[in-house]
Amino acid sequence: MYKETNQSEYKITVKVKEGLRFIPINEITHITCDSYLSTIHLLDIKHKLCISKLLKEFEVELADKGFIRINHNAIANVNCIGSYNKEKRCVCFINNEQCCVSVRKMKTIKGF
Repeated sequence: MYKETNQSEYKITVKVKEGLRFIPINEITHITCDSYLSTIHLLDIKHKLCISKLLKEFEVELADKGFIRINHNAIANVNCIGSYNKEKRCVCFINNEQCCVSVRKMKTIKGF
């Protein structure tokens, strides 16, 4: 399952129109997708990056670094989850953004 990692030493590389951007994974709260566009949500709520990369690719790349699938359209950094609302089935991240959790993934969230 989830292995404790030192996230500060890992970065992901994403293509942006200006070139490449290196993002420390400890600054990523979660990644959502809409079709072929993935949105990287950062701790600084004002900054989001839209990338044309499949969510599955991020999931494979970040699986052993503390990221888990929480629904069909999102993966979350477990180190950035602040709370879990059981009634609404959503997680609240440390930057106060929220994301719903699928029924099938509730057990995974409860394990943390």
